[in-house]
Amino acid sequence: MLRHGLLRTTIIFQRPKAEVRRRVWVTSAVLVVLLLILGGLAAFKLAPTYVGPVVDRVPGVTLDSDSDGLSDAEETDGWRIQDGSAYYTDPNDLDSDGDGLSDGDEAGPPVASGDAIYVGRSDPNNVDTDSDGLVDSVETGDVDDQDGAVIFAVSDPRVVDTDEDGVGDGDEFFLDMDPAAADADGDGLLDADELEFGSNPSSDNPDDDSYDDAEEYEHGSNPLAYDLTGAEKIKASEAGMKYGDCYDCALDAGLRVEQIESVEYLAGHVASGVAVYGDFRDLALDLWKKEFVAAGVAALGLLPVVGDSSKAAALLTKFAARGDRAAEAVRAVTGRLPLPETVKKQVLSSLPSRAGRLPLELEGGPKNYVVYRGKHYIGITDDFARRAAQHARAGRSFTPELIPDASGLSLGEARAIEQACIDQGGLASAGGALENRINSIDPSHAYQKAAVAYGFALLERIGGACPV
Repeated sequence: MLRHGLLRTTIIFQRPKAEVRRRVWVTSAVLVVLLLILGGLAAFKLAPTYVGPVVDRVPGVTLDSDSDGLSDAEETDGWRIQDGSAYYTDPNDLDSDGDGLSDGDEAGPPVASGDAIYVGRSDPNNVDTDSDGLVDSVETGDVDDQDGAVIFAVSDPRVVDTDEDGVGDGDEFFLDMDPAAADADGDGLLDADELEFGSNPSSDNPDDDSYDDAEEYEHGSNPLAYDLTGAEKIKASEAGMKYGDCYDCALDAGLRVEQIESVEYLAGHVASGVAVYGDFRDLALDLWKKEFVAAGVAALGLLPVVGDSSKAAALLTKFAARGDRAAEAVRAVTGRLPLPETVKKQVLSSLPSRAGRLPLELEGGPKNYVVYRGKHYIGITDDFARRAAQHARAGRSFTPELIPDASGLSLGEARAIEQACIDQGGLASAGGALENRINSIDPSHAYQKAAVAYGFALLERIGGACPV
């Protein structure tokens, strides 16, 4: 093209059509590959962790996703124990029921090597297999297996009462008894008999006298109150004659308080203090005293006439003021003395009434008990820290707390408060609001109502309250 006499040339270059098509195809292919990769990643992210039924993706390797000792196949398809029961558990949770034991622990070992049937320690879908108030992990403790038999460190989680002593495993655990031993303290009495008798099943001699609970049970004596032996009674009678109303003199001589406040001491005191011996010489009197001591309380019938009735009444009244044991001794001795009936009535009427008092059957023992409560529970113990730890380990739904000022109590006093609250709230085993399963003081005892009344009065006095 010529413009203004000049020649201007325009040259246009065009790519071959084949090259353009090749570049388009390459670009498209790259985009497709990228889309496939992104789609695969998204599908992987959305896919569930558990991929389906039990299939060994690697030949010869068993899949156990939660590492509980049971294959995923067994957990989803069901595994059996030797009694024929079948269980289905979560293959992605090693402890399906959350009781602290893995599903494999609850299954136990195979009955035989290579066998698909297991011994069966407990129910993997129930935290408390036998519903005794203890979670399975507490009952099993450190389990061991010997030739297919399961050895439980605490008790059998499949049985409510492992030792068959009449007291459930949960109750024994919280009473510091041995759920696997029918006689926890080895004193010859079953634990249930001790609870009914009013003794402490975890101690063979809670009153620290010379008679264990089995002997006290046989004699019908109080297992919580110190009982004198024959030799101790003789020493008490001798001391009563020698020391009379000099209480400190008898203590300094090595006598126990129980001896100084006993019937025997009082009898000796009366024999030497107010009896009239006539013309007895010293030697004859000494011989008579020895006969009196040897005969024991029955020798009260040997007493000659009491000289001064008013002096006798004063002696008896003063002796009764020493305490409850001494007052009971006066009750026992007064009726046997050769005193006018009017004097006897005067003495007996002056004794303190037992109304509103702790029943004699519950008196005695060290004062080292406390009373504690939970939301729906009342309990007693002589070691609160240990008991709180037991409740926590057992998976209880409450945190125990001490009832203010309900401490420094005897076992009998603590049981009276506990039973008062049980009467008020009701036992779980009887449809009541409390989680407690047994009475602290059996209703069959004649003194139970008096004990409950005392328990309520003591609670009111210290400003305490029952859980419900």
